[in-house]
Amino acid sequence: MNTVQLESFMAVANFLNFSKAADQMCLTQPAISHQISMLEEELGAKLFYRTSKTVRLTEEGVQFLHYADEMLRLAGLSKARMKILSEKSGKRVIIGVRNSIELRVLNPVLRWYAENGGGFLPIIRMMPFDSLTNMLLDGDIDVVFSFSKSDVSRLRFRLLSRPDISVICSRSDKMFSSHKAVGMDELGKIGKMAICRPPYCPDELFQIQGRVLGARSPEMIFFCDNLEIVEELCATGYAFALSVDLKSARRQDLEYIPLKDVPSIQFGALTRKAGRNTALDAFLNKMEELLNI
Repeated sequence: MNTVQLESFMAVANFLNFSKAADQMCLTQPAISHQISMLEEELGAKLFYRTSKTVRLTEEGVQFLHYADEMLRLAGLSKARMKILSEKSGKRVIIGVRNSIELRVLNPVLRWYAENGGGFLPIIRMMPFDSLTNMLLDGDIDVVFSFSKSDVSRLRFRLLSRPDISVICSRSDKMFSSHKAVGMDELGKIGKMAICRPPYCPDELFQIQGRVLGARSPEMIFFCDNLEIVEELCATGYAFALSVDLKSARRQDLEYIPLKDVPSIQFGALTRKAGRNTALDAFLNKMEELLNI
């Protein structure tokens, strides 16, 4: 049973005339007759009494009117909803983030889209590192943030900004209260330091941390499982840390003091090379713009 058969039945039931029904359906009269015959065969019931002069519905035909109308209505509704879903999917971007810092990086661009419309549909997934990479390769997400290019040939790296490295500490931390910038030599002499390892921090930052840790005793170091713990220890005054200073991801309860004499690092997005997603391209363009204000 298909919609052509149902529409043919409804047209004949409306006109009680095969010729007029064929004109409405833009089909030939034999074609209409064939559609009705196939429908009757499938239903196992005769739907019309036909003579050389008249056509009228059988009792089964009258009963089937309701069902045919309902099925056509549902078919039309399904097509309309699928069309809307298809249109919306073209504006959907599935964004993979690994931690709360990357989530905060999204704040300005999501706020911009919320205020300016455009139908952009962000879907955000927070997952562990390896899971996100696999999901990106499988097409389950569209973009992942990264501090380095990927060695996977199917992925493309797009540079979004070059953030500096800053010292982060509590706003009430007096060790850094008078500093507008801090040198590497100063960090080896003061306070406890919170660190975490790659992949939770970029390799470049990890190497700089290693230089600062050199002469520090174990009790002067907090080894943390993730960046959220690092930030919390700094915010509560237990320690300071080194952080990639993505300005849109700054916490209000932390002080960010530039680290002198170290290069900035690259921050960007990994996407699949195959296919194009105009909504994703527009999102990354806007994100690059807002990250570099």
